[in-house]
Amino acid sequence: GAASLLTQAVEIRQKLAQTDEELDAVAHALGGGYVRPAVGGDLIRDGAGVLPTGRNIHALDPFRVPSAAAAARASGGGKA
Repeated sequence: GAASLLTQAVEIRQKLAQTDEELDAVAHALGGGYVRPAVGGDLIRDGAGVLPTGRNIHALDPFRVPSAAAAARASGGGKA
């Protein structure tokens, strides 16, 4: 319900406030430092679990990547 959406919104807001860590992580990595790993994702599709940014993306959910059949079907979509 509404309480659940509000809880999710507050969590996303808090984690978005930490996204300044992205440039710090890049600079740290360029200096040979360790950057925490995390699964990659999309905020809209996957929710707050993809935040904060600035982590070493090590995997994508294979079930979220279009299949060969879906890609083939989409490739003809722009033809008249």
